[in-house]
Amino acid sequence: MRLMPRDLEAHADVLAACQAALIARACPRPDGAARVDRAAGAPEARATIARAMSTVPSTGSATVADWLAQPEDARMELIDGELIPKAAPTFEHGQAQAYTTIALGGPFARRLGGPGGPGGWWLATEVDILLDGRGYRPDVAGWRRDRVPAMPRERPVTLRPDWICEIVSESNRTTDTVKKVRRYHQAGVAHYWILDQVERSLTVHRHHPDGYVIALVAEAHERVRAEPFDAIELQVAVLLGDDADEP
Repeated sequence: MRLMPRDLEAHADVLAACQAALIARACPRPDGAARVDRAAGAPEARATIARAMSTVPSTGSATVADWLAQPEDARMELIDGELIPKAAPTFEHGQAQAYTTIALGGPFARRLGGPGGPGGWWLATEVDILLDGRGYRPDVAGWRRDRVPAMPRERPVTLRPDWICEIVSESNRTTDTVKKVRRYHQAGVAHYWILDQVERSLTVHRHHPDGYVIALVAEAHERVRAEPFDAIELQVAVLLGDDADEP
């Protein structure tokens, strides 16, 4: 089903109402420079979303409206005007996604401080995110709570994540390791992890104005402190879906 203009305007109204409640926040840039985003009024936010929904990014012909009209279980992404299906979820992929979320969620997906770990993050799996007129559904994404105090609840989420993790298999390798490296950097995502189930490795990208810098490459047998979660040590094998080493 294709959304008509009146449907787009109504959808934009809903998104704008949610966005207005979340936008008033301090937003550090990926390079660390401080920046304060002032609360945007609903008309401005509504206009921004409406423009995004009617814009065709780059080469393809699909729009944000086309992407939002897809069934949720279709697991589609919109990159440069092309609707791209995410790789079919295998058991191995699901295991890696679950184990990564568990490994990070316990110490980080909570209020800042306290005995349970550093805290200070919102973490979510496969939520629709709209960045620069492109639609993504990352395997795992995270937002710093000091920048985003309230849990993002709209669909799609329009607040830029501070961290994204994609789990790579052969069928989606080019999308995750080439296209998304470029577009996540362009959108200002500060940290981008690639968990490669074929190469059995973790690659950590850090944002730099000229492009992502590879901050870490680690193999499955290694234990690492990987930014932005370097407050704790992680087993790469566990992130890839293996059982943790016995103590």
